[in-house]
Amino acid sequence: MAEHSKVAVKRKRTVLTIEKKVEILDKLKKNSCSSLAKEYGIEISTVCELKNEEKIWSFFVSIDSQTVAKKRKSMKNANDVQLDKAGE
Repeated sequence: MAEHSKVAVKRKRTVLTIEKKVEILDKLKKNSCSSLAKEYGIEISTVCELKNEEKIWSFFVSIDSQTVAKKRKSMKNANDVQLDKAGE
């Protein structure tokens, strides 16, 4: 009798930058979740479950430098504001 071993393969967690989230939210008005998922090479659930659309947009607008949006992946601010600004 041949044994079949089933090994669960975990997917790599995809964390999008703020800039990519804004791009996807903007395109989501015209395109479907599945087409955007293929375009960005991510899972459909990542696109369809972008939460806090208003929060993402307001954070994107409030960032001093748009180059920060290309690097930054979280909207969490540091407890020390000077420290947070130094990272930008």
